[in-house]
Amino acid sequence: AHFSRCLLAQNQHTFLAACSRRTSTLFSLLACVRVGVSTLKAPSASMASSAQPLTPIVKEKGSPARKCADDEVRGPLSRSTRTQVIAHLAKAAAAFHSVSLTQSAKWASEHWMVLNELERKERGEAKRSEEEAAGGDISEPVEDLFDSKDDELRWSEEPVMNLALSYVHLKEFDRATHAIVSSVAASPSASTPSAVLSSSTCDMSLRLRFLKCYAQYLAGEKRKYERVQELSPEDQTGSVMNPNLSALRAELEQVVAHYAMNARATSSPPRHSRAWGRLLYLYGVVLAEQKMKEEASKALLDACFADPLNWSCWVALSSTCDSTDNLNALQHSQQLKQISDGPFGFMVTFFEGYVALELQMSSAAQELFDQLYRIFPTSTFVIAHIATALYNLRDDEASTWFQMLRDADPFRLENIDTYSNILYVREKKEELSFLAHQAVTIDKYRPETCCIIGNYYSLKGEHQRAVVYFKRALKLDAKFLSAWTLMGHEYIEIKNFDAAIHAYRQAVDIDPRDYRAWYGLGQTYELLKMLKYSLYYFGKAAQLRPYDGRMWLAIGDCYDHLGLPKSAIQAMERAEAVGDSEYVVIRLARLYNDIKDDDKAAEYYVKAVEQADAKKEEDEDLIQALVFLSRYYLRKGNDELVMKYCHRLLEYSGKEKEYAKRTLASLHTSAEQ
Repeated sequence: AHFSRCLLAQNQHTFLAACSRRTSTLFSLLACVRVGVSTLKAPSASMASSAQPLTPIVKEKGSPARKCADDEVRGPLSRSTRTQVIAHLAKAAAAFHSVSLTQSAKWASEHWMVLNELERKERGEAKRSEEEAAGGDISEPVEDLFDSKDDELRWSEEPVMNLALSYVHLKEFDRATHAIVSSVAASPSASTPSAVLSSSTCDMSLRLRFLKCYAQYLAGEKRKYERVQELSPEDQTGSVMNPNLSALRAELEQVVAHYAMNARATSSPPRHSRAWGRLLYLYGVVLAEQKMKEEASKALLDACFADPLNWSCWVALSSTCDSTDNLNALQHSQQLKQISDGPFGFMVTFFEGYVALELQMSSAAQELFDQLYRIFPTSTFVIAHIATALYNLRDDEASTWFQMLRDADPFRLENIDTYSNILYVREKKEELSFLAHQAVTIDKYRPETCCIIGNYYSLKGEHQRAVVYFKRALKLDAKFLSAWTLMGHEYIEIKNFDAAIHAYRQAVDIDPRDYRAWYGLGQTYELLKMLKYSLYYFGKAAQLRPYDGRMWLAIGDCYDHLGLPKSAIQAMERAEAVGDSEYVVIRLARLYNDIKDDDKAAEYYVKAVEQADAKKEEDEDLIQALVFLSRYYLRKGNDELVMKYCHRLLEYSGKEKEYAKRTLASLHTSAEQ
């Protein structure tokens, strides 16, 4: 597990140091592993065959500079556009609060505040105070780009809307639904409460309709959460579903069809509409949870066009985008093109950066969030995602950005568990302890806090206590991905391989784009000597991160252990091609030596000697390389190079030194004759 954490770290030097410290632990672990695991089945023919092909390399571009200089990238907003965006973010934040969409409201409010601070700095506090004192209009008139009529309440709905909203805030969701249904049923045009609950054509505004449906959805989520709490993390198989999904889907389908029919009848062009966007968003979420991916993607795309400032809708859309092909299709959609060309085009950049990060396209994500950093320079959301992208790229600068995030908002816990991973890998126990104490002070019942504490105990070697805290994180949020992956690492450390496999599989069930969980499965099966399984899972990790040489190195090792040196060479050459040559060249040299390709073996042994000289390191690998090269050039008749490598072998003791003496003496004798 320690190897897994270090191998997936951003600091290669830390990985080498960890290897030197943990070698004995690894070999003792390998020695005690038994091949049989009761819950495993033999690999199927399809699994074994699917593990063989190696996908082409798709190497990411290099990391861009912090400030993007390209004229084509998105730069700071113009003064007029910024004024317009500020006004719409303010209205959006209020609108989201009015229907209890708290995450969307938080996101809109944060970026509204960032832009507003920039506006205040440009205007100057003194000038602004003078305008306010004079009673003048300090803001420019802004055109409302949204259809505000859709979001209006009827006068008779205002009391029940406020009452239902109060119930939602108090988490009495069924009571909120009942209040709305009873109020509408009591109107002269209504028939019965059951008809109101299912009818899409009853006399109800879109805002009230959304709150009723949203309260139903939250009531189902509450029951789902209560059911999950009764299960241990090992028993959570993803089968616990929201019981209200089917009824909600039927109602929202009717609402969507009714609204679309009215739009066609009036022949009105599509416009931004917060009320309509919210209903489509909820409809898309329901479809996504029922595994109707294509229908969910279409509904959520329409919802994003209807209300581009609803960040929760963009996040839900990203969950349906599990490949670059899906992302390309969305980028070419008419809705995203129209949003991108308007004043809310930066929302498309947010979405593309977020999806790129989820798809492990970290360089592209970093570049996109760098563009957004120019627009929102104090946004903690943007800073956190730049830091995460750099962490995925194994860039040491990630730590600086995480520290910048903590300085900007010391009470923010989102993404800080990733920072704890950096401290863990660098073995900074004191800093990790301080971070854990701070997190507990802020909110001890957050999954991020539990993961930070779990990392701390793991670093101390208290793996059972670490598992307790990762389980606690999953009790708080059963879909908290990093907790499943980290718990898998801990189970490997305590040699509970069944539980480790279960934890990693839970992680890939939640998010198939998480390469760390696939890689963890590969490592677990490698320890169990089930190499075909291991090869399959390493292949899945390599598909997600084809530019990461560590994935290809693991695949190459599996092929080597399976007695397939040519396939191993192919995989390791890919590892070298994507920039991990430091760990690969000596292995390639040995593999080429095994298949009697002396010319290629010599080529890689020369590279290994050059690398060792550059690092000023001397080890058994260097001695092996010198011996091979001296013998290779002796056969080739290149006495000069033979003497060069033999003279270097004289610096060592043992049989290699004796071999060098004999070889040099033989060369001198031949020269005298």
